Amino acid sequence: MSEAFSVLLSFLVGAAGVWVFRLERLVRAGRRSESVHRESQQRLQLLAHALRNANDCITITDTTDHLLYVNEAFLRTYEYTEQEILGQHINVVRSERTDLTVLEAIDAATKRPGWRGEVWHQSRTGRVFPVSLTTSMVHDERGEIIAAVGVARDVEKEKLAEEALRRSETRYRELVENANDIIFTVDPEGYCIAMNRAGQNISGYEAQDKRGVNLRQLVVPEHVEMALSQLLRVLGGEAVPAFELDILNKQGRRLTLELSVRQVHHPVRGAVVQGIARDVTMRKELEVKLLQSQKMEAIGRLAAGVAHDFNNLITVILCNCEESVQRPEVDHAALRSFEDIRAAAERAGALTRQLLTFSRLQILQPSVLNLNDVLSETQRMIARLIGEDLDVQFHPDPDLAFMFGDASQLQQLVLNLAVNARDAMLDGGQLTIETRNIFLDHDYVSTHQQVPSGDYVMLMVSDTGVGMSETTCARIFEPFFTTKEVGRGTGLGLSTAYGIVKQSGGFIWVYSEPAHGTTFKIYFPRVQTPESAAAASITDEKLTEASEIVLVVEDDATVLDVTRRYLARAGYTVLSASNGEEAIALCRDSAPELLITDVVMPGMNGPALAEHLRRGQLNLKVLFLSGYAEAAISGRRLLPSGANFLQKPFAPKALAKKVRAIIDG
Repeated sequence: MSEAFSVLLSFLVGAAGVWVFRLERLVRAGRRSESVHRESQQRLQLLAHALRNANDCITITDTTDHLLYVNEAFLRTYEYTEQEILGQHINVVRSERTDLTVLEAIDAATKRPGWRGEVWHQSRTGRVFPVSLTTSMVHDERGEIIAAVGVARDVEKEKLAEEALRRSETRYRELVENANDIIFTVDPEGYCIAMNRAGQNISGYEAQDKRGVNLRQLVVPEHVEMALSQLLRVLGGEAVPAFELDILNKQGRRLTLELSVRQVHHPVRGAVVQGIARDVTMRKELEVKLLQSQKMEAIGRLAAGVAHDFNNLITVILCNCEESVQRPEVDHAALRSFEDIRAAAERAGALTRQLLTFSRLQILQPSVLNLNDVLSETQRMIARLIGEDLDVQFHPDPDLAFMFGDASQLQQLVLNLAVNARDAMLDGGQLTIETRNIFLDHDYVSTHQQVPSGDYVMLMVSDTGVGMSETTCARIFEPFFTTKEVGRGTGLGLSTAYGIVKQSGGFIWVYSEPAHGTTFKIYFPRVQTPESAAAASITDEKLTEASEIVLVVEDDATVLDVTRRYLARAGYTVLSASNGEEAIALCRDSAPELLITDVVMPGMNGPALAEHLRRGQLNLKVLFLSGYAEAAISGRRLLPSGANFLQKPFAPKALAKKVRAIIDG
C-alpha cells in the first residue's frame, strides 16, 4: 500500500488516521511485532471497505486532477466502470451548466484547505444533475499536496422535492390569499397575528406577526366577552362548534361573521387559535327581508280572502240593484237610492280589485285599454296611500291612444311608484302623474339602448323629493335593494314595477339628482283598435233575445240565485247547481250550450268540471267566474290558457254581454 494512500486514509478517518499513519511507520521500520502488523492491516481493510461502500461518491485525484480512486457509489451514479474512469481527468464528469467562476474557485482551492458548494455534473450517458461537492487537500509529512479528496452527493431528488414543496407552499399561499373567506390566526392575548387578503379587505386592518389588531378593538362591545370566552375554550383544548359574532370594520360598518376555529401550534407563540370566518352580513339582511316579505305575503293572502268573500257580496248587491230598478212600481226617489247603492257597490268592487292587485293575487287579464281609465280607478287609492300633506296632480291626455296590458298590474305599477315618491317627500311636496302620446325618434333611440323607434303611450310619475345619486339610480330596480332604513321597505317595490313594465312590452327610465326630485318615464307600445269594440257592439235589444240553455254552477247560494234569476229574465233557460256532482247529474238529461262556473268549489273545481262535461259535449262553451286567483295561492294554474273569465264582482249587464259574446262566438 502506497504512502500517499495511507496518508489519505488517515485524513478521512480523523483521529483514527493518526495511529494508522504511525502504525505504518512502525511497520516499515520493523519496530513492531507481526501481530500488530496484522491488526493494522485488518483495520486498514475495514476503512477501505467503508470508503468503497459509502453512500456518497468519493474520489481521489492526483495533483494533475486525474482520478486515482472512485468508490462504488461513484460508479453507480456516474455510470462508469473502474477501467473506464480511473486515470481520466476530473473534467469528464463536470457539466457545462456549472458556472466558470465556480470551476475557478474549485481549482483555486488547491491553495487552501478545500472547497464546498453545489455544481452540475454529468454521467457517462449524458444525464446532467446537481451535486453537493466537498473537496479536501491531502498533504505529506513535508506539507506538500499529494492528492485531493472529493465527496459528492447527488441532490437532484432533493432539489425536486424542495421545488415541489416550494410550489405546494406557493399554491397554499395563493389559495389562502385568494379565498373569499377570512383566514386568520389569533394569539392567546387576542391579537390577530395573521390574516389573508380577504380578511384585510373586509376588516380594513392589516395583521402583522408583531402586533395586529386586537379582538377588543375589532369585535363590537356586546360580543367581546363571547369572543374571548370562545378563544379561551379553544386554547384549553375544547372543540368549539361554529358561531356568529359581529365586528366593526375600520370604516365603522357593522358586519356579521360566521366563524370556525381550532387550536394549532405556532413555532414562536406556542398554542394559538386558527380560524375561518365568512361574512354573512348580506345573508342576514336577506333573512330579515325574507321574513318581512313573508309577513307581507300573509297580509296579502288575508286581504285576498276577505276580498273574495266581499266580491261575492258585491255581486249580489249589484244584481239585486239591477233587478230592482227595472221594476215598474219603483218611484223616482227609490230609483235614486238604488242608483246610489249601485254606485257604492261599484266603488267597493274597485277597492277589492285594488286590494287584490296590491297582494298580487289577481288573475291577469291583458287587454287593449286606455291608461287614463286605469289612473281614474287608482286615483282615490293613491290619495289614501300618500297622505294629505302631499299635493297630487293628474294630467291625463284627453286623446290618449290605446295600449295592451293588464289593468290590475298597471294599477300596482302606479301605486308602487306613488309609494316610492311618498317616501322621498317626508316633509311634503308634489306628486305629478301625467299621460301623453309620444313618438320616439332615432335621436332618442340612439341614446337609449334596446328601445325601437315608434309610437308610444307615455306614463310619467315625478316628485319633488330628495332625489338620488347616479350610483343609486343604477341599482334601484334590483330586487331587495333599498336606501331606506330597516323596517321601512322590502326593496321589492321598484323591482316589481320594472317587471310589470317589461311584461307589458314597455320600457322604463329614471331621471334623478340629489335634492332635485325624481322622474320615472314609462313607454308602452301604442295599439290602434280596442278589442272591447266587438263586445260593445252588442246592443241591449240583443240581450233580451236569448233562448239558449245555460248551466250555472256556484257554491255561494246567494250568488247562484241572483245569477240564475237575471239570466232567466234575459230569456235563457237556466240550470243551476251548487257543486260539480250536481252539475254532472243535470247534464245527463240536458245539453247546455254554455257552462258558467266558479273556479274553486268544494270537491270538483270549475276547470275539472268543464273538462269532464266536454268529454260528452265537445262544443260546450265555458265562462269561469272568480273573486280572486285561488290558483295563485295554491301554487297551481287552474285556468287553461285563453279561457273565458269574468272577475267578481260583476254588473248583471256585464255578465249578459259576456255570455252573449261567448255564445255568438
